[in-house]
Amino acid sequence: MKFLKKIKLLLEITPFFSIVYLVIDLLLHLVPNVEIESVKKMTDYMMSNEWNAALFYICVLISILVIKGIQSQILSILDICLQNKVAKKMYPKLYDSIYHTNILNLDKAEFLLEVKKARTAIDGKILEDFYTITSFAGTIISVVAVCISVTRISPIYLGIFIFMVIIQNAFVFCYTKESIDLMQFHNKKQREHDYFNELLQDKSAIKEIRSFFVFDWLENKRKDIYNNIESSHIKFSGKWTKTNIFWSSIMFLIEAMLLLFLVEQTRIGNIDVGQVILILQSNVLFVSSVSNMIDLASKLKQNDMYVEAFNEVSEYQKLEHRICKEASKDLLVNLKNIVFKYNDRIALNGIDFFMRKGEKIVILGENGSGKSTLVKIILGLLKEDSGIIMVNAEQKSAVFQDFSKFRFTVRENIGIGQQNYMIDDLKISTAIEDVGLHKLKKRLVRGYDTELGKEFFKDGLELSGGEWQKTAIARGIFKDTDLIIFDEPTAAIDPLSEKKQFEDLMDLCEEKGVIIVSHRVGVVHLADRIVFMKSGKIVCEGKHNDLMQKNQSYREFYKSQAKWYV
Repeated sequence: MKFLKKIKLLLEITPFFSIVYLVIDLLLHLVPNVEIESVKKMTDYMMSNEWNAALFYICVLISILVIKGIQSQILSILDICLQNKVAKKMYPKLYDSIYHTNILNLDKAEFLLEVKKARTAIDGKILEDFYTITSFAGTIISVVAVCISVTRISPIYLGIFIFMVIIQNAFVFCYTKESIDLMQFHNKKQREHDYFNELLQDKSAIKEIRSFFVFDWLENKRKDIYNNIESSHIKFSGKWTKTNIFWSSIMFLIEAMLLLFLVEQTRIGNIDVGQVILILQSNVLFVSSVSNMIDLASKLKQNDMYVEAFNEVSEYQKLEHRICKEASKDLLVNLKNIVFKYNDRIALNGIDFFMRKGEKIVILGENGSGKSTLVKIILGLLKEDSGIIMVNAEQKSAVFQDFSKFRFTVRENIGIGQQNYMIDDLKISTAIEDVGLHKLKKRLVRGYDTELGKEFFKDGLELSGGEWQKTAIARGIFKDTDLIIFDEPTAAIDPLSEKKQFEDLMDLCEEKGVIIVSHRVGVVHLADRIVFMKSGKIVCEGKHNDLMQKNQSYREFYKSQAKWYV
């Protein structure tokens, strides 16, 4: 059963605090029952002038008041301890799953929504479910105790309590069902609204919004979604407020009839005043407890989607490459008959590719030819649909076109790929010099510990786009690797500058295997071998001069760009 799995999950994370919370919460649920019995006993002894016994129960009631006063503080301390334990255990597991998942999942709205729900589960829903389950168990104990107390007087009163519960919770059941439907509708609409919120404050989007004068159009679409959410909420609230008034009136009428019945039973001597007090208090406790159990069951059902989202993200298939056992030790990379699909579109079709240690390869082709997909499979970022892969490189690094701008220090930005050398100022300095960032040194007010960006650091250093690009390249060459891949990191600069930058980089990577991915032909003279791709296939490969003579597609592609390098 799901609730047993949830208890087991928390017991595995933090058994001590979970058990302590469970025991305390169960005992606290018995406090109202003890209070009701104590009030009855105190009343009976006072009416029979047995003051010593009455004084004992007065002391019990005072103790109960003290317990009620401190119970929230006790549970709050345990809650903090439990939440810390859950976060420390579950967040690493979540982010490890994201780290190992197919990188395409990070572009899927469904996957990102599951991740968002999983974080919500860690931030509160897992514990909320545990508290709900313990409260449910405690409430059952409390209800059973009420049943025993009331049945000792007369089973008729228990029957009246059950009737009142059925009437009240018919309303709760209908309300909960519509509430869940509304929540699911709001989840979808809220995602749309969040998108427009992000769009209207995104720097890249704002440029086009201003250029096309579409602010009013976008804002109206955002307002329509917002109004849709609000109108459905108002409609729901209005309907159930009226229904609640009607149902409450019926409940008040039933309670009034019960009170009149108790007065009559007291008048004819069937029950005494102490029993009247016990029945009235038990009625309140029984009805509220059963209603609370139904609410708790409803809450558990609503929270299922958050905990299930965490499980789904955690169970996403991790990328594992199949190894080519026949591969030569001299090969750094060996791919055989690789097929990869984006949805139903074939991005790579029967790719055979190899790379020797220390070899410099340029993968050339038009946008959409499959170049980046191929290197992402080599890096283990994507999982091939079929084929065999061998990557005989213990250390790899890559510089991408969409490189990250880490809001860390200069030292951390460059040394993040090889943290054991992060404190080596000379190695950091060399990387900065090698990529042409020497002018940046003069602006580093705290040396290499100067923070980049102002999101978290008031006096952080802002870099230009070109400086960020060179920082990403410095990060790539800083790491001691067997293989380094440049996936069009210089696509934003002009062709001649790109050619010059790669010439410098090749000198720095003399001992390494290098793959350069590009749609520009200026880098072909740097390659030991050129791999030319088109429509997800390798059309030809070899030296530039040989390809110019033997392959028309390559020759036409090269000539279409040659004028840029004159």
